[in-house]
Amino acid sequence: MLMLSAWLDNIRFAAEVQHVVTSRLSMLAMGDARCTSETVKMVSEKLAACAESQAESASALMAGQFLPIAIERGLAPYRRRVRANSRRLGKR
Repeated sequence: MLMLSAWLDNIRFAAEVQHVVTSRLSMLAMGDARCTSETVKMVSEKLAACAESQAESASALMAGQFLPIAIERGLAPYRRRVRANSRRLGKR
Protein backbone atom coordinates (compact mmCIF):
# COMPACT_ATOMS: atom_id res chain seq x y z
CA MET A 1 0.00 0.00 0.00
CA LEU A 2 2.89 2.37 0.81
CA MET A 3 4.39 1.86 -2.65
CA LEU A 4 1.07 2.66 -4.34
CA SER A 5 0.70 5.83 -2.27
CA ALA A 6 4.19 7.01 -3.23
CA TRP A 7 3.50 6.23 -6.87
CA LEU A 8 0.23 8.20 -6.82
CA ASP A 9 1.93 11.14 -5.08
CA ASN A 10 4.56 11.23 -7.82
CA ILE A 11 1.91 11.08 -10.57
CA ARG A 12 0.04 13.95 -8.90
CA PHE A 13 3.26 15.94 -8.63
CA ALA A 14 4.07 15.34 -12.31
CA ALA A 15 0.59 16.54 -13.32
CA GLU A 16 0.98 19.70 -11.24
CA VAL A 17 4.41 20.35 -12.78
CA GLN A 18 2.93 19.94 -16.26
CA HIS A 19 0.13 22.38 -15.42
CA VAL A 20 2.59 25.02 -14.18
CA VAL A 21 4.86 24.63 -17.21
CA THR A 22 1.92 24.80 -19.63
CA SER A 23 0.46 27.86 -17.91
CA ARG A 24 3.76 29.70 -17.96
CA LEU A 25 4.53 28.80 -21.57
CA SER A 26 1.11 29.96 -22.75
CA MET A 27 1.56 33.20 -20.82
CA LEU A 28 4.96 33.73 -22.47
CA ALA A 29 3.68 32.81 -25.93
CA MET A 30 0.81 35.29 -25.72
CA GLY A 31 3.07 38.07 -24.47
CA ASP A 32 0.90 38.56 -21.41
CA ALA A 33 1.61 41.74 -19.41
CA ARG A 34 2.47 39.61 -16.36
CA CYS A 35 5.09 37.75 -18.38
CA THR A 36 8.12 39.65 -17.04
CA SER A 37 7.16 39.38 -13.39
CA GLU A 38 6.30 35.70 -13.79
CA THR A 39 9.69 35.00 -15.37
CA VAL A 40 11.55 36.76 -12.55
CA LYS A 41 9.44 34.90 -9.98
CA MET A 42 10.09 31.57 -11.72
CA VAL A 43 13.88 31.97 -11.72
CA SER A 44 14.12 33.25 -8.14
CA GLU A 45 11.86 30.42 -6.90
CA LYS A 46 14.00 27.80 -8.60
CA LEU A 47 17.17 29.12 -6.98
CA ALA A 48 15.54 29.26 -3.55
CA ALA A 49 14.02 25.78 -3.94
CA CYS A 50 17.38 24.33 -4.95
CA ALA A 51 19.16 25.80 -1.93
CA GLU A 52 16.40 24.69 0.45
CA SER A 53 16.32 21.22 -1.09
CA GLN A 54 20.06 20.74 -0.64
CA ALA A 55 19.88 21.95 2.95
CA GLU A 56 16.98 19.62 3.78
CA SER A 57 18.64 16.58 2.21
CA ALA A 58 21.98 17.27 3.88
CA SER A 59 20.29 17.83 7.23
CA ALA A 60 18.46 14.51 6.98
CA LEU A 61 21.62 12.63 6.03
CA MET A 62 23.67 14.24 8.79
CA ALA A 63 20.95 13.27 11.27
CA GLY A 64 21.48 9.64 10.22
CA GLN A 65 18.19 9.22 8.39
CA PHE A 66 17.89 6.74 5.56
CA LEU A 67 18.33 7.85 1.94
CA PRO A 68 14.62 7.59 0.98
CA ILE A 69 13.76 9.98 3.82
CA ALA A 70 16.49 12.39 2.76
CA ILE A 71 15.20 12.28 -0.81
CA GLU A 72 11.65 12.95 0.32
CA ARG A 73 12.77 15.88 2.46
CA GLY A 74 14.78 17.20 -0.47
CA LEU A 75 11.78 17.05 -2.78
CA ALA A 76 9.46 18.80 -0.31
CA PRO A 77 10.51 22.38 -1.20
CA TYR A 78 9.85 21.68 -4.88
CA ARG A 79 6.50 20.07 -4.15
CA ARG A 80 5.36 23.04 -2.02
CA ARG A 81 6.32 25.57 -4.68
CA VAL A 82 4.79 23.61 -7.55
CA ARG A 83 1.52 23.17 -5.62
CA ALA A 84 1.38 26.90 -4.79
CA ASN A 85 2.17 27.88 -8.39
CA SER A 86 -0.41 25.46 -9.75
CA ARG A 87 -3.10 27.00 -7.54
CA ARG A 88 -2.03 30.56 -8.31
CA LEU A 89 -1.77 30.07 -12.07
CA GLY A 90 -5.05 28.14 -12.15
CA LYS A 91 -6.92 31.21 -10.89
CA ARG A 92 -5.96 33.30 -13.93
